[in-house]
Amino acid sequence: MFGALKQFVLLITCACVTVFFTPQSYGEQFRLETLTISDGLPSSSITTLYQQKNGFIWFGTDAGASRYDGVNFTNFQFSLNDKHHISNNYVTKIHEDTNGDIWIATEDGLNQLTTDNQIIIHDMKSSSNGLGSSWIIDIFEDDNNDLWFGTGSGVSHYNIDTQTFTPYFLYEVETDKAYDTSIAGFFYDSNHNIWVTSDFGLAKVNRLKQKLELVNFNDKRTQEIFDGSLSTVYQAEDGLVWIGTYQSGLIKFNPETLATEVFQHQGDNPSSQQLASNQIFYITAEDNNTLLIAHDHGATRLQLDTMTFSHIKHQDYNDNSLADDYVASILIDYSNGIWFGTGNGVSRYSSFKQGSRLYRPHPFKPELSGNFVYWFDTDKQNNIWIATDKGIDKINAGTETITIAPITDAVINEPYSTIVDEQNNLWIAGANGLSQYNIDNDTLRHFSNSPDNPHGFPSNEFYLAIPDNKGNVWISGYLDVGLILFNPDKGILKRYFEHYDNAYRSGGNFAFDKKIIHNGELWMATTNAIFRINPETDEVKHLPLGSEVENIRTVKIYQDEDNIIWVATQGLGLAKIEIGEKWSDELNIQYFTKEHGFTSNTLKGVVGDGKGNLWITSQAKFAHMDTKTNKITQYPSAITQKDSSFSDGAIAIRNHELLIGTNHGAFKIDTQQLTRNDFQPQVHITSALVANQEYIGPNSNNQLAKLSLDYQKNMVQFTFASLDFSAPTKNQYRYMLHGFDKEWTYVGNTNTATYTNLSAGEYNFIVQGSNSDGLWSPHQAIFAFKINQAWWHYAIISLLIICALLLFLYLLTRHQKITELRKRANFDALTGLSNRFQFNSKLEASISIKNTHAAIVFIDLDYFKEVNDTMGHDIGDELIIQVSQRLKANIKRDDLLARLGGDEFAIIIRNPGELAQLVTIVERIRATINCGYQVQQHWISTSASIGVACYPEDGQDAKTLLKHADTAMYAAKHAGRNSAYFFNEALSIALQEKITIKQQLQLALENGEFELFYQPKVCLVSGEISSFEALLRWFHPKEGMIPPNRFIPEAESNGQIIEIGYWVLRQACITGNQWHQQGLLSGNISVNISPVQLSQPDICQQIEAILVETGFPAEKLELEITESLLIENVEVAEKVLNQLHQLHIRISLDDFGKGYSSLNYLTHFPLDTLKIDKGFIDNFIDNKAAGNVLKNIINLGKDLNMQIVAEGIETELQLLKLIQYQCHVGQGNIFSPAVNAQSAYQMLTGETQLLPLSMQQKVS
Repeated sequence: MFGALKQFVLLITCACVTVFFTPQSYGEQFRLETLTISDGLPSSSITTLYQQKNGFIWFGTDAGASRYDGVNFTNFQFSLNDKHHISNNYVTKIHEDTNGDIWIATEDGLNQLTTDNQIIIHDMKSSSNGLGSSWIIDIFEDDNNDLWFGTGSGVSHYNIDTQTFTPYFLYEVETDKAYDTSIAGFFYDSNHNIWVTSDFGLAKVNRLKQKLELVNFNDKRTQEIFDGSLSTVYQAEDGLVWIGTYQSGLIKFNPETLATEVFQHQGDNPSSQQLASNQIFYITAEDNNTLLIAHDHGATRLQLDTMTFSHIKHQDYNDNSLADDYVASILIDYSNGIWFGTGNGVSRYSSFKQGSRLYRPHPFKPELSGNFVYWFDTDKQNNIWIATDKGIDKINAGTETITIAPITDAVINEPYSTIVDEQNNLWIAGANGLSQYNIDNDTLRHFSNSPDNPHGFPSNEFYLAIPDNKGNVWISGYLDVGLILFNPDKGILKRYFEHYDNAYRSGGNFAFDKKIIHNGELWMATTNAIFRINPETDEVKHLPLGSEVENIRTVKIYQDEDNIIWVATQGLGLAKIEIGEKWSDELNIQYFTKEHGFTSNTLKGVVGDGKGNLWITSQAKFAHMDTKTNKITQYPSAITQKDSSFSDGAIAIRNHELLIGTNHGAFKIDTQQLTRNDFQPQVHITSALVANQEYIGPNSNNQLAKLSLDYQKNMVQFTFASLDFSAPTKNQYRYMLHGFDKEWTYVGNTNTATYTNLSAGEYNFIVQGSNSDGLWSPHQAIFAFKINQAWWHYAIISLLIICALLLFLYLLTRHQKITELRKRANFDALTGLSNRFQFNSKLEASISIKNTHAAIVFIDLDYFKEVNDTMGHDIGDELIIQVSQRLKANIKRDDLLARLGGDEFAIIIRNPGELAQLVTIVERIRATINCGYQVQQHWISTSASIGVACYPEDGQDAKTLLKHADTAMYAAKHAGRNSAYFFNEALSIALQEKITIKQQLQLALENGEFELFYQPKVCLVSGEISSFEALLRWFHPKEGMIPPNRFIPEAESNGQIIEIGYWVLRQACITGNQWHQQGLLSGNISVNISPVQLSQPDICQQIEAILVETGFPAEKLELEITESLLIENVEVAEKVLNQLHQLHIRISLDDFGKGYSSLNYLTHFPLDTLKIDKGFIDNFIDNKAAGNVLKNIINLGKDLNMQIVAEGIETELQLLKLIQYQCHVGQGNIFSPAVNAQSAYQMLTGETQLLPLSMQQKVS
């Protein structure tokens, strides 16, 4: 009764909501693809959306639930005799619990699809009334993995361990009166109390009393807000709760402060900057700053930082718009695709189409006049002129709106090309001749090709009219048109190909494109390759492409900024033609085909931007090519229009916008927004049919137990899916049946495989899939099965075994002797492990096996030399033996452990599995070594540096693998030991960069490549500059600025930091002295001191000498040291710092709180300044505990008579809070980044303001 009443109220509410619509601009399109009943959905009315952890998408509808893999639907409906029978067809919610069970909630019962593919139906009877109601509205999983179900009468708690339901009913706290209420959502507060939305407002779950307690707000307005019907809940990562209502719009609620804010649609407000409807069905987050809101007038995106609204609506006659304005649910899938569950199907948006716009005919809006697009060109005003099969249209620059048929003269019929000359004339070649339209003056001249025309034109259609720079135009067309040079005032000047005695006319050819190149030649792309015309001498050359017998079509010509000619061919891919200076010079031709990265050798067009970028079209895909590197990048996910085919030669570029003509309109693509699809989808075998028996259910795990089949069941059929939903028809597949196939079978987008008449044996069917851009996923699906032998097979086997046994007895003795000799040659005498020779041999053998996978692990013990030197070689040998025993116990039997010599070990891990498994194995090895060792009377602690290289990913041969594993191990040791590194190209690059930096550093100081930058420290009381920190910058003549984190560590490791450090100190003192002499600066100059510098025995003498040399006062010099420097050698640090302090040099402790932060330093060392680490400053605003610690540090510094400097201040709020905490000095980008000496001088003279005026007032 209550449910029926509520549904009636919802219908009345829906009918009363005012219609709201925000059209999209012409420059943008939110292009979606829609699934409906015709695709396999049980109903077009979508009620809920969900994605499993394994990638499958689930749709809830009013006619059942459906699991979708991108191609096939598995439907679950009320059908008593069906294995997919569920309790009711109206699905309200779908959820996957921690055990992998799928819960399908309906308006009459709850359905549990287990991992055994059994459906358990829970209702009031089966749950012993524990559900409270069979009307299930919402599902919530808590931190204990228990499930909470919002029902029509309250909440039901499901204990996943005991598998029991407990009902919770709503009680008024003051009267303890119970109410039936529907629960539509759950959320947490900071104390992990569960809140719910009810018909009577918000309530809390009281677990001790097993009831819901209604929350009463003291504020009357807040109470009224929550008295209405609440429809849905979304809790953001920051803890804020967004609540949708059936009538009152959107509520923002803070469960800690109980603060509320309401957003509503105001019917009398025409602005689009508001909700489109007050009836909210679903809320989710696109990212941390964007909410997606589903309602009965489409969907709304809410940008939280600016609180701006944008709306997604259904558009009539647009198949790529939202399917319907009634949006019940929204889902962000794992590839960041957005699904909209509507009343007319489910629509999906892919971000890979971002920046693209499709122009096509529309019955009520100004779009294209025709579907078929022949040509593009751009005029001087940046307008785009388009030739279609119905006329000429213009895309207006700036607004990007379409003007249909801007040339109103009726003489233009069936235009094929529209080309703009330097005078802004538009030359139009069409079925009824040539037209010249002056864009600036809006004047038209027409030159007819009708029979008996006065110009002498043949009466066939004109296809192309290319203007030259002399006021003439080159005309070509169908059959006897040939090639005509025409002047509008003088008539026909020249004719070519008039007779049938040439290759062009005799073959019945015509031109797709013409181009006047840099030397004045005219090049024609024709149905028979290329024709070259020399207008000066009237010579003609035919440039056949490919072999003599081939007739290769060429459809587009582009000449780049280096005068290289690129030709799109149909059969040979993209031709690159380099021409000489003379007409007679030989041409250099190179072809780029599928082998280089194109999807087809039949191309439709090519264009460039004059900056080394080419854009190439094929049948329905386009690609980018870098002419410097010849790298080809495909973008198949950017255009997925069904039945769309690109037109021959219809391609152009305006700035960074690519224009492509098709048989269904014109695409305009912002190339700066194009992105490749790098999503790695899960791959699943969705069906395994053996002798008409299905072995994989709708909730099966792909890692099934191996099947054992009778020998007569030797026909198997598999169906599989790669779960990237960006453009499922573009997902690619390859599979292999181990035990049958020798190599991968590539099947394109076909997702089935069948094997018949399989012999007895063990098989592994492995399938791999790609995403929509063709990138192969590292995930793969495996189905293992065995076909048993026939009974007579074993009789033959028994006879062979007897023969083999006799032979074995004969060979046994001989084998034992050979084994002993081999053992001496291949095994380590100390540990009994394989030696280096054996290891190399086994590695060569392992990687010679096709389709194998292996990992090479190099292990080098840390500080082993110290053990040998201090305790003796006997102890070292015993340690090596114990390490080898531990390693042997932690690897599989199939793996190979070897001692390469000294303290180096190596392991071949065969078939390591997924990367996560390999990481676990390597970490186990590292942890095992890291435990202590009892060697005789010594307790020894040691660790290891480990490097890993994988076959075949990191090398195709043993030499490369060994080198890469050694490189990774070296990186691990260089990073601080006791760690494991996996090889990647970055390690090689990093090592090479380290060498390069080292070489370049040797000349950097001598060549004057270093420069000091200065960052001001500002007094937070007066707002004046109190001091500067000097920071080193390296400007390399070729590479530009090299960041300090790239060269400082290298300079420290090789000792160059000493010379560089003294140079920095000298320059800082010189500059500081100049500013002091000029009266600009009264404070100090801070210079960072490296631990390497501080360890030098003459550090104090060197600094004192620099002060004397530069005349800079010692008390104005401040040296910044880090906490790690103090820890490394306390005695040396204390001695040196005391000596510096005696020179009256100030000492600053930098990055306090970053790593160690012992308060002992503050009293143990002569410190003058305490610099608080940027990490504290970043966090203390939102972290109360961090704020308290920061305040105590400041107070402690004051008590110790130290100056406190807060570094890394970025925001106004941080600055104001630090002033409130009475911090002395601030430093950070809010004042200024580090600048050169000239800019710092301008700060001191007041020419540069540190803070905007508005911020200065707030600070004051």
